[in-house]
This record gives sequence, C-alpha cells and structure tokens, in this order.
Amino acid sequence: MAEEKKVKYVPVFIPEDALNEWEKAKTVTINGVTYVIPVGETVEVPEPVAEVIKNWQAETKKAKEEYKKRMKELEEAFK
Repeated sequence: MAEEKKVKYVPVFIPEDALNEWEKAKTVTINGVTYVIPVGETVEVPEPVAEVIKNWQAETKKAKEEYKKRMKELEEAFK
C-alpha cells in the first residue's frame, strides 16, 4: 500500500494593496489544484503554496523598488 504524505500547513498573510483595493483574494495553482487565499487575513496553507506566495511577494517588492528607482531617474532627467 502506498504511504500517504503528510502535508505541513503554515500561516501566510497577503497584505491589502492600495493599487488593487478591489482584489479580495489571490489564487495559487500547483499541480492542477487551485488555492484561493484571502487578502488581509492570516490563513494556513500547504507549505508549497506558502513558498509560491513568499516568492511572489519578494518579486513584487523588487519590481516596486525598481519602478520607484526608474520614476526618480525620470523625474531628475526632466527637471
């Protein structure tokens, strides 16, 4: 008989985004299973889902920082 894997659940928090106030949840799909994670709440999700969220948040942070940097450069160029 095949042994079932125990899935570890961990807490995640997705903060609300001022640019997307209307967005009340994010979706993560792994191996054909879609998880809907509410925004602004701490919820328990399987560890692989938490890893996807963590990576997404890190990339979003980098993108926002790069955007701010480029906007500052443009402002300086047009002074």
